[in-house]
Amino acid sequence: MSGRMTGHFSSPAVFDDREVFRVNGQEIAEDTLTELYLTVKEACDALVREGFAHPTRFEIDTAVAFLFFKESHADIAVVEVGMGGETDATNVIPAPVACVFTPIGVEHTAFLGESLREIATVKSGIIKDGSKVFSAVQDPEVRKVLKARALSCNSPYFEVSPEDGRVINDWIGEGASPENSLVMSSTVQRENAALAYAVSRELGIDDRLIREGILSATLRGRMEKIADDPAVYIDGAHNPPAALALSKNLEARFTNASFIYIMGVLKDKNFPEILKIMSPYAAEILCVSTTGPRGLVAEDLAKEAQNYCDCVTCASDVKEAVRMAFLHAKDRNILCFGSFTFLKEVTEAVKDIKE
Repeated sequence: MSGRMTGHFSSPAVFDDREVFRVNGQEIAEDTLTELYLTVKEACDALVREGFAHPTRFEIDTAVAFLFFKESHADIAVVEVGMGGETDATNVIPAPVACVFTPIGVEHTAFLGESLREIATVKSGIIKDGSKVFSAVQDPEVRKVLKARALSCNSPYFEVSPEDGRVINDWIGEGASPENSLVMSSTVQRENAALAYAVSRELGIDDRLIREGILSATLRGRMEKIADDPAVYIDGAHNPPAALALSKNLEARFTNASFIYIMGVLKDKNFPEILKIMSPYAAEILCVSTTGPRGLVAEDLAKEAQNYCDCVTCASDVKEAVRMAFLHAKDRNILCFGSFTFLKEVTEAVKDIKE
């Protein structure tokens, strides 16, 4: 980032635990990660001895990320909030240089509140006195909450403009972006790129460097093509706003095409709405179970999917779902989505079949 050592922490890890900890685009080394986990473990053990609850996995990862940035002498870091904002483990930074908001929708209602206003209020908690606030175009209720919080914190508020979007489209139109770059994957990523451009420009980064970074950026699991013949795509869309973005992408890139879906979701997601949004492109839906306390069994997903598709099947596991999809594909594409949690399994199963 403009010659500065730049840290990056995001979640969840999809393909490798190391991928969420980066400096200048490079994943943390395995031995470094082990050392930092051991350091954080000592702190966790001390907290427990003092009578405090053991930190969660996300809290531990957040501590590891900050230690990694410190040891790497990072000048600046991009830190993604885990859930919400005000009470999130990442929200310990006294005065962020910038607080950035992509479009806010209804999600995690059990933790953040039922309404957009409640959710936006929790998310706005990352805004601190004097921080610059950047936002994508938001629902009017969300915009009202963010601007009010920014005003109360004496923080300047910037919203991405049509001109920012035109800059990104002009760059793409120049043909300099690789086909697998993030900005080429969907209209939503181009909107995100416009927001990133607005932030970077305001932070004083040269347009040439911003252009280079945006056009070369990649991010796995976002309409990522992992195989040909048949074409297989994976996408982490796991809530209605993400599903809507994915459906618009399918409409734009695959006119009149139908897909075989491999779908797994978490039970606290609004999967009926996700199915409704994605149903116009579904020739067949193969349902898989997701694991963990938030996991949803395939049978429950299939029961709801039958309201939107005539051909719905439960697979015993991801490998079987991939085998069935390849068997039924013919001239159709395969799309795996609904949760980041099983995309690694899908990728490995596809690789096994292709080999």
